[in-house]
Amino acid sequence: MSANTETLVNSSQTIAQTRQEALKEHPIGKELSITNLGYECRSPQRNITNRHTSAVSTKPGKPRPQTQLKAEPQPQLWRGNANGSDWQVLQGDARNCLKTLPDNCVNCVVTSPPYYCLRDYGVDEQIGQEETVPEYIEAIASVMDDVYRVLKQDGVLFLNLGDTYYSGKGKSHGIDPKSNKRRFGLRAVDKSGGVGIGIQRKSLIGIPWRVATEMETRKWVLRSAIIWHRDRCLPEAVNDRPRRSYEYVFMFVKDRKYYFNRQPLIDQDFDEDVWTIAARPKSTNGLETAPYPDELVERCLAIGCPPQGSVLDCFAGGGTTLRVALNSGRSAIGIELSPIFCDYMVSQLQKPHEGTLCF
Repeated sequence: MSANTETLVNSSQTIAQTRQEALKEHPIGKELSITNLGYECRSPQRNITNRHTSAVSTKPGKPRPQTQLKAEPQPQLWRGNANGSDWQVLQGDARNCLKTLPDNCVNCVVTSPPYYCLRDYGVDEQIGQEETVPEYIEAIASVMDDVYRVLKQDGVLFLNLGDTYYSGKGKSHGIDPKSNKRRFGLRAVDKSGGVGIGIQRKSLIGIPWRVATEMETRKWVLRSAIIWHRDRCLPEAVNDRPRRSYEYVFMFVKDRKYYFNRQPLIDQDFDEDVWTIAARPKSTNGLETAPYPDELVERCLAIGCPPQGSVLDCFAGGGTTLRVALNSGRSAIGIELSPIFCDYMVSQLQKPHEGTLCF
């Protein structure tokens, strides 16, 4: 046998030995491949791939490199009771917090995620600061995937979303009288490039409908696009287009049969899908939470949540949804990423009180 042949045989034996040793270390049901003297482990059940790029030693007894999975932080939880109704507040990322809730546990969800590129709440991992529109849509839709799981089969979701304009003109040097958090350096909508969708400058992006359409591809049934006419809202500082005075409240369900009480709309002689409600929420002691008014939540619960039902807000802010739900005799769960907002909610909920919650 020549030296070259002997070397080739030894090399083949070494690779075979490595493969056998690696196979012994992994459970049955995983597919293993040897690539560049590294290995790639695939789990067909969970579609997870762990890549190890460092060289695999052929010396017996030497441990293979291990992939360390980063543990998800556990949300902080507060519980209590107000006027005979239970409440919970969870502080953490909405996706992680929702995973701690059981399936089919709430009757109704009323929530308003952070709008795209409009506010900076100064919290890591906040939604709304994505570089592209598709990334923002995915962030909202992925939260709603978990909302779908925790919502009861006959439950209703009310999702309030506002729109955003794409400017593409660079960093803004102005101020917005509505909020000191609405200008925060060079935003994604100020940069050139079309925010990932090739949109032209000065265009209304259409965020609410883009999110709604994506959710419809993920099992949600869109039953109504309610117009919230924000009566007496602060006017926009624009001169080359009509000033906006409305936002959407999308009504989603999971099934053909669900809880819906039309009577309150009839009794009050409302335009059933155009709600004129003053955009004047209660004071939150200087907290920049962008809350919606109590009346908006009251109307959602009146038509979409049974009496003594359970209500969830997965972007709870200063706790408007929780307060309104508890005052109506319903239980409430609030999820919020900001520890400052959570501290405010909990401090108000834990205060001794009789009758109506007024924070």
